[in-house]
Amino acid sequence: MSKPAIKLLYLTNTTIYRQLMIEEALLRVTKTNWCLVNRHLNPSIVMGLSGKVDKLINVDKAKELHLPVIKRFSGGGTVVVDDSTFCLTFVLSKSDFPNCVFPTPFMNWTGEFYKKVFDRVGVTSFALRENDYVFGDQKFAGNAQSFSSDRMLHHTSFLWDYDDEMMKALKHPAKQPAYRAQREHTSFLKRMKEVVPSKDGFIDAFLAEVEEEFNVEKSKPLDYDRLIAENKRKLTTLIDI
Repeated sequence: MSKPAIKLLYLTNTTIYRQLMIEEALLRVTKTNWCLVNRHLNPSIVMGLSGKVDKLINVDKAKELHLPVIKRFSGGGTVVVDDSTFCLTFVLSKSDFPNCVFPTPFMNWTGEFYKKVFDRVGVTSFALRENDYVFGDQKFAGNAQSFSSDRMLHHTSFLWDYDDEMMKALKHPAKQPAYRAQREHTSFLKRMKEVVPSKDGFIDAFLAEVEEEFNVEKSKPLDYDRLIAENKRKLTTLIDI
């Protein structure tokens, strides 16, 4: 059976807001399978599509730290990202993955994919737990998904490291996974660098697994501004706090 084709995009000097705008356009405007890699993000708070600032964010702390607040086009919870965070994204056509066209099977597919990535770097404690990527009972990455009639997207922000002070900009969410057990952010979260030997080594392992699962094609340079303009249903927004 032939492997589905996919194109790799490496984003450089790209803010998380612009990354999300690009991803949303790739999901809605194109028909190609894409894999995006953004190795460094700018300090920001990113909420899911249904997120409410007053419920999720300590506004005074966010202002003190000069953190922009973004509402993304995908679901999921709220994350704080910075230069130590990296993001990996799949934008796929449902026709190439007929058994993964709903949220749970798509999440399970990504969990199996990343299990093989972690195997490549010798980490055996990785698990998918209540839609979270965890080491044991500690979360180290934030997942979110988005679906259209014939397309689907899964993006993950990986916490290679994080700033405890920045985490204070997040409130304790009312809705949370059972395994969190009401823990504060700093005891619920895990820094990847405490488990994984090398960030670059992990990304290399990720790309090797992409090569294993897909027929990787080189992407021509894209006019991102034009692509974003072609997306007439923009849900990614900057929030004024």
